[in-house]
This record gives sequence, structure tokens and C-alpha cells, in this order.
Amino acid sequence: MARLAYVIPDFDPERKYVVSALFAQVGGRLSSIGTKDVPLQAPFGIVTVRTPIQSANSVLPSERVDPLTGVFYLLRSGSAVAAQDTLRIGDAIGVRTGNQSSVQTRSRTFFYNGSGPARSLAVGLPALLEEYWTYRPNKALAIAYDSASRWTYGYAYGHPSAEAAVERALEACKASAARRQIVAECQVVVSNNESAR
Repeated sequence: MARLAYVIPDFDPERKYVVSALFAQVGGRLSSIGTKDVPLQAPFGIVTVRTPIQSANSVLPSERVDPLTGVFYLLRSGSAVAAQDTLRIGDAIGVRTGNQSSVQTRSRTFFYNGSGPARSLAVGLPALLEEYWTYRPNKALAIAYDSASRWTYGYAYGHPSAEAAVERALEACKASAARRQIVAECQVVVSNNESAR
């Protein structure tokens, strides 16, 4: 169960808005298997999202990430029909659903039963760093970079010391690199809010 506060600045009462929980799978894919969308009736408010852990874990064992890692999306109904599962339309991302929807915004990554996400769902390095700054000390971020399209990372936060956070971030990065078959050394780039280089 999660409680989410939201604001929709350009709320259109003629459109349908829902919050959807999606969970990470191996390779960075997302799954909404077993989850139920929560409709939003007002331009701002607080909603409760309930997703049984058993449902979120109903994907094949080989496809799960550990710890269970996900993100909440605010979806807005649209009129265009998507030609594929996801489609970038200007600054928005079209998502194939029962009714064509676009992603209006997303929450920061959440996780269950672990000291940090196995793989964040940020869309790129700037988004990853923006998310990282919101975490509490002691924290660290490690990255393994092979090419512009082949890189991964691991991070940790809330540890009793900066050294412990660094150790956990490196472990998470190495595990992610092994899953994605990225042959590159994991290096700590940030410890707390200071560059590690």
C-alpha cells in the first residue's frame, strides 16, 4: 500500500486520469501485471494505491529484479491510437493501454525488501541524478559505463556510514551489470553529495 499526493496543473475534466504502479523486470522493462489503476477525480489530492506483493511478483522468476522495484505513473487518456507499446510524442510518452494514454508524470522509484533499488527506473543520467539528490545520507551512486546505450548503476542510501553506502552501491551496480551483461568496472561517482572523483 502507498499513499500518493498529486497535483495536475492542467487538469481537464473531459479527460480520464489514473495512477498506475509498474514494476521493474530484467533488462529495464516494466510490468503492470496484477496491478489496478486508481482513477483520479480532482486536480489535486491524496490517493491510496494497493497492490498485493504476490501480484507484483507474478512475472516469471527469471524476469524479476531483487529487491522488488517500481514506479508510479500518472496516465492521462488521449485520442490517438498507439502503433506500438510505447511511443514518444513530443515531450510525452504514449503507452498502449485499453484506452490510449500518455504519461503525464512519474514518481521517484520505490522498492520493497531491500536497502535500495536493484535498478532505478530513471530514464537517463540527469533524471537519475535528480532522483539521487532526494535521498537521505549516507548515500552513494556507482556507475558501470560501456557505451552510450550500455551502462548501468547501483545506489544506496540511509546507511550508518558513507563507507557502508559506497559498499552497497558497488554491490548493486555489479549485480545490475552482471544481469545486463555489461562488461565494465563499477565506479563510485558520488558519495553523499560530493563527487568521488
